[in-house]
Amino acid sequence: MIRKPTILLLCSLCLGFAACATINPSKDVELTWDEAYIRIPGFLPSEILPNTKYPTVIYMHGGGGLSRAAYRDIDVVLKAGVAVIALNSYARTRPRNPSEDLSYTCPQGECWGTFNRIFAMRTAELTYALEKVRQVPWVDQNNVFAWGQSEGGYTIAAYPGVVFKGRIITGTGCHWGFKAKESVIAVISRDDPYVKRAHSEFSLPSTCLKVSGNASNLAYVELPGYLHNGAQNSVGERAIIEFLHRHISSSK
Repeated sequence: MIRKPTILLLCSLCLGFAACATINPSKDVELTWDEAYIRIPGFLPSEILPNTKYPTVIYMHGGGGLSRAAYRDIDVVLKAGVAVIALNSYARTRPRNPSEDLSYTCPQGECWGTFNRIFAMRTAELTYALEKVRQVPWVDQNNVFAWGQSEGGYTIAAYPGVVFKGRIITGTGCHWGFKAKESVIAVISRDDPYVKRAHSEFSLPSTCLKVSGNASNLAYVELPGYLHNGAQNSVGERAIIEFLHRHISSSK
């Protein structure tokens, strides 16, 4: 068993919170991979023939965990003929995201400390998953994608560099930044109450456009309505499937 890597994250992620000195974002991070939900179109992982490769999406759920909505996202990927490795953030001890409760009003400063801790933890999970996915024999290493919903979407959007074939973000305003260099599709509902709940200048779902500086690598699909996950709209689902099909390349 490969030991988990040491992940050093700058204390600036905690924006000056004193708790930064005691937070270890990579504590038990391997559990999020070990207890991931894995699906391959038409097969169980144990049934894959030798030398068979599948384009694969690393999926990062929202603050509600691997919920019914997350499984519906996974079904969208399978419908595209793509395998899914859905990380389970709640396989380890971590705080609940305060934004999951739309009626909750954070005492001044309290929620930002929690948000920053969660962001550091989710970033560590993705870093660990990127190391582990390279060791999976049935993954087509030329076609590894990422999809993040809500809390997971913030993480996917802000993760720096060129590390995927493409990225999908839903239910997010990209509040933690946009550092992707690959092709990205954002599917956002215009009146998503969870995105609009965020503060001040980050109050509209179109924040991803603003944060990215209208980046040329970002395809932005804005849907009418209040749906938190645009993939669960027929237009959004079709846009995501078409995005995957457009960017999957031959591994030969």
